[in-house]
Amino acid sequence: MRYRRKASKKGSLSLSMEAIVILILAITLLGLGLSFMRGLFKQIGGKVAEAVSANELVNPPTVDNPITVAPSEMTLRQGEDGKLVEAFLNVLTGDAECNLRLFEAGSNRECLGDGQTSCDIPIVYNRAKLNMKKDQINTWTVGLSPRTNQPQVGQTGKTFIYTSRMECDGTGSRVPGYDPSDPQDSAFSKDVVIIIKP
Repeated sequence: MRYRRKASKKGSLSLSMEAIVILILAITLLGLGLSFMRGLFKQIGGKVAEAVSANELVNPPTVDNPITVAPSEMTLRQGEDGKLVEAFLNVLTGDAECNLRLFEAGSNRECLGDGQTSCDIPIVYNRAKLNMKKDQINTWTVGLSPRTNQPQVGQTGKTFIYTSRMECDGTGSRVPGYDPSDPQDSAFSKDVVIIIKP
């Protein structure tokens, strides 16, 4: 009788050790699985957000029209802030580094995007180069702030025309940066009209 009791105690002790090892392995695998799923959902969420933002565009870019600006004509009152959304579809044969540049049409004076008076209307936008995959769509937001203390904006019914130019440095370029003579590099332009009312 005593011998059987000792054996059953030993068996239950070894069973509980196996259960603990299995429990530890299960918790470890569950943690690894959850972290993998979280990373997967984060990637999917980023791609969905990118696709949704591209689909929400009023005028999404296409292969025939790779750069769009919405709205293409904007009327603002003095002291009123405005916003343009520029979208670009990478139609090059491969990946590219692209950046947005804004110029005053006619004078080719570049707006530096810092909100200062480098152009007639202070403009703020991101000038950083962005790595884009083939057929990827990205958007840029351009902020406009016409103020009454700027003499060029103070004129009644003044119309400003700006040229948005997307410059892309394609893979296989001879030198880094956009070069119009390089067949791997490309630039795409679109004009936008801004009317300032008193």
